[in-house]
Amino acid sequence: MAFAGRKTRSGPAALLVPLLLALPGHGVLIDSGNGSGNTSAPPDDPGWAYAATVVSGLSAVYLGNGWILTADHVIFNNVIVGGVAYLAVPGSRVTIMHDATTPADLAVWRLTPKPALPLLALRASPPAIASEAILVGNGLNRGAATSWMGIGGYWWGAGSTLRWGTNRIASTGFDTVISPRKTRSFSTDFSAPPPGGPDPRCSAGSACPESQAASGDSGGAVFLKNGSAWELAGIMHSIGAYTGQPLSTALYGNPTYSADLSYYRSQILAIVRPQCSNGLDDDGDLLVDLADPGCLGPEDDGESPDCNGADADGDGVGDVCDVCLLAPNPDQTDSDGDLYGNACDADYDQDGLVGGADFIILRDAFATALGEPSYVPHCDWNDDDVIGGPDYSYFRQAFGKPPGPSGLLP
Repeated sequence: MAFAGRKTRSGPAALLVPLLLALPGHGVLIDSGNGSGNTSAPPDDPGWAYAATVVSGLSAVYLGNGWILTADHVIFNNVIVGGVAYLAVPGSRVTIMHDATTPADLAVWRLTPKPALPLLALRASPPAIASEAILVGNGLNRGAATSWMGIGGYWWGAGSTLRWGTNRIASTGFDTVISPRKTRSFSTDFSAPPPGGPDPRCSAGSACPESQAASGDSGGAVFLKNGSAWELAGIMHSIGAYTGQPLSTALYGNPTYSADLSYYRSQILAIVRPQCSNGLDDDGDLLVDLADPGCLGPEDDGESPDCNGADADGDGVGDVCDVCLLAPNPDQTDSDGDLYGNACDADYDQDGLVGGADFIILRDAFATALGEPSYVPHCDWNDDDVIGGPDYSYFRQAFGKPPGPSGLLP
């Protein structure tokens, strides 16, 4: 299939035709371990809670305000966010346009009811070459190792799992054309591990979960950091393969192509956050306006929390963004993803009240450390990677009480 603005490159084996072909429609497959890991939020969480699954089996991302974003070739259907199924609102699907007459491989539609998550930040500038990304998708699991024409890689396996992996931006600023769609894109490449020494594929320098999209990852997220804050930068829409490459394989050198959301950001926000967009709290309601003009009333529903506003516990995180309103926790650690931070959440079984069942969970995890099989991250009250006396003392104080309060929940 043809695409514009993409340079051809030499294949890693002399007999290969150097052209990489764009293939339509493809958790991400990862290179580390046995390929079954990374099925919960990474330590530096870019937005795991926003990763969604379309009931048809493909991927999507929840943007907040009741809207999801996915690839345009993903069929309109209900969506699962955080294990909860939400209904797609009939008639709400909108295709994002590349230009006046050509659709991009991006679409949005509304969900009902609205998932209880704040608005997700969309990147406003193209990604830089070599910047490190986190990819999240619901694609096929990794199968057995394989090789073809001297190039290593893996078969696609059975079953789909929401999974994350890392990669680095390989190229930007080109358009992929898979008729009838044309999409401003960037790419990441599935790179082989070095034969020894530090692994340059990720900042950790070892055991890098280098990722490649597979079938089912269409509509999945690509997150990049802007300073210390993560932003949604791309939506996976297709992959590349060597000419003659066996079907259902991921080989080193294959690219993943993602829509560059900075190119379509204004159009997306005009649909999903139609009232506000200047990034200021114009109406003084502690919410940042996201689409001006017309942001002068507190009834606006297209706003995000003002994280620099009132801060009751003085931890530097405004109340409307703080997962623990009354317990200082500048790191905002929320290991179980329930929007109550570890610093104010001893409700480990999430039944709404701290009780005997929670004590059993804490008891079984007591005296364990990060990396040990029995370690339970959300029992680590003080976030020191060890479950011990301070965590038990906090549990005693919290016994019989609900978690929180949290500024993200009523």
